Amino acid sequence: MDKTGRKTLILCSSAGMFLSCIVVVVALLGLVNNMFAVLAVNAFVFFFEIGLGPIPWLIVAEMFDGKFLLLLNALIYVNMVPFKFRFY
Repeated sequence: MDKTGRKTLILCSSAGMFLSCIVVVVALLGLVNNMFAVLAVNAFVFFFEIGLGPIPWLIVAEMFDGKFLLLLNALIYVNMVPFKFRFY
């Protein structure tokens, strides 16, 4: 992250997630094989993890003192998990 830069990673992450969503829609419309939808979902997860996934932890680590960091990271995790699995 230090070599590439946050801005570059976030932009690449957003672009990759956007393109993955487009491929999923095209595959679900039947214009291409459904295997492309599976690959696009995997690509979406990959691009999420390189940029937009770690943002809450980075922001909290920079905004607050170290003694509150463990508690705040736990609160972030507790609030993120229900949103990750809300469609299952």
